[in-house]
Amino acid sequence: TRTRAARLAVPWRFLLGVALAGVVFAWRRRRDPGLVSRRELWWLAGLTVLTVLWRALAVPFAFFHQNGQGALWIATALDPRGDLSHYGPGFWELFHGVAKLDIASPETNVFVAQALFGALVPACAWILVRCLGGKAALPWVAAGAASLSPLLARLAQSESYYGTWLVLLFGAAAVLARSEKSHGRPIRNPDTIGRV
Repeated sequence: TRTRAARLAVPWRFLLGVALAGVVFAWRRRRDPGLVSRRELWWLAGLTVLTVLWRALAVPFAFFHQNGQGALWIATALDPRGDLSHYGPGFWELFHGVAKLDIASPETNVFVAQALFGALVPACAWILVRCLGGKAALPWVAAGAASLSPLLARLAQSESYYGTWLVLLFGAAAVLARSEKSHGRPIRNPDTIGRV
């Protein structure tokens, strides 16, 4: 078996998930090109940039885990072999390369990476609501709410793995919703919602 010392700091699960999401979106776009127009893609990109900017102005970068565990997570990201975490290699794989960059400080590097990562949640919320049959302004309301949420902003400006979980969960939900979306119909028949 592979030892911990031989493990590479490559987020291969994350990269595999991104590749699969790209395949799903490309495949569904060929079969159902009407979900997202080019104009809406530009608006979503703009919303992502605005989300990063407003969060940087409104919420300071700071440890979410104030009891010393925040620094422990940064130490986990910096660990050369990824041995410090008892929760698995995910956090280390995602943030080791970023934490050891010689740009600012390890915690600032992780905070910035997390902020950029967290700014994807509004776009994922938009895709999710659109795929579930939301029309007109409803997907934009969901995306705006995710962008302006103080809790999501706080998590995105920290080292907290809760912020990472949220991005991964929203991303997975958007991919699953998109993979099930068919011919402009919502995933489920509204008449059957709530029935067992």
